[in-house]
Amino acid sequence: MTDTRLPDQIPAGAGWYVIGTSTDFTGTTGQPAIGAGHLGRSPSLIDGGESGQVAEGDVVETVMDSGADAVGLVDQELLALALDSAAIAPEGQWTATAGLFLRTPATVSPGDYAANLTLWLFE
Repeated sequence: MTDTRLPDQIPAGAGWYVIGTSTDFTGTTGQPAIGAGHLGRSPSLIDGGESGQVAEGDVVETVMDSGADAVGLVDQELLALALDSAAIAPEGQWTATAGLFLRTPATVSPGDYAANLTLWLFE
């Protein structure tokens, strides 16, 4: 992400966050869909700036994992955030990535599948 605004152009108290979600994986030859809950993500900051005020989101576990938070990318899951946009604006840009992992039961039908991963940036 690159923020080209000057600090005085940013509303007081504004922060930003990047979230993401996935659609279900649809089989290209009619096989049953694989739910988005089977897709997980492990966010990582490549360059969070010198201030240390940009943070990565938590790992999103899949429905195949254990734990109450193991839901997959079915909702708006946090990738990265900053709580004070004006304070970090002089840094200019930040880079985050995420490892994606798909965990399914062995009974999933073989074949090609497609899904849409959507990311949003909000302030």
